[in-house]
Amino acid sequence: MSNPIDRVLTLLASDSFSIVSGMIGLLIVVVHRWTMILAIGDADPTSFGSTTAVTVAAEALTYQTRTDLLAVFACGSVLLNGVTQLDVTTALAESVVLEGITLSEPEQISSNSKDDTDITLSWALQSLLVATPAKTAVLITATDDDQQRWMVRSRAGIVSSTTSVPEKSPILDRVGSPNNSKETYLPTLQALPGRAELTYLPTNAQMAVLIPIESSSSSDDQKNSVLVLGGNTAKSFSPRDIAWSRIVAERLGESL
Repeated sequence: MSNPIDRVLTLLASDSFSIVSGMIGLLIVVVHRWTMILAIGDADPTSFGSTTAVTVAAEALTYQTRTDLLAVFACGSVLLNGVTQLDVTTALAESVVLEGITLSEPEQISSNSKDDTDITLSWALQSLLVATPAKTAVLITATDDDQQRWMVRSRAGIVSSTTSVPEKSPILDRVGSPNNSKETYLPTLQALPGRAELTYLPTNAQMAVLIPIESSSSSDDQKNSVLVLGGNTAKSFSPRDIAWSRIVAERLGESL
């Protein structure tokens, strides 16, 4: 059986007690202030002389104002202390089971890559699936023709049943533009009007991150690439996850 003193101390140190006592204190200050104003208004100035009564009332109200301010600060501090101690948790979106094909290892779609590049791609995609909330990782590169078209080069995780990329892909065109170096984060993918162009992700993917990859190659046939990550929970990527993904994308750019 616990000590009664310990129970009392636990109650006094609880967040609920701080919130309740702070609110009660503020209420008492307001009621006392209002009562004093009413009492001064109901006072009869003829008993002491009009000038004396007004002066006394003004001085009393001034002193009481200072006291009330100190009381408000004290009660507000107690109330704020209780609020900051509350165990507030953010309501996270529900996770869904992605509809797609689960790959046991990264899949290389294109056949013109070198063995060393394949190893690097596999390492990068697997690392992203382990270190971030992503469930799907897809590397998309530009085709050889002059038009801005895209193809899936490598993918890992839970992937779509198709590897085709729509000819009109404004999101990819913007992210993979040579003038762009910033990622695009789509936290609520199902509410996005352009969701239909992300055919290379599972149909019910909840979020996506598209990161441009700048190749370190100086050859004339250099291609733009975009790393696409998909997840099964909306708004699941934190700034730290995005920063880690950018580091991996930079490492990929050195080998492409």
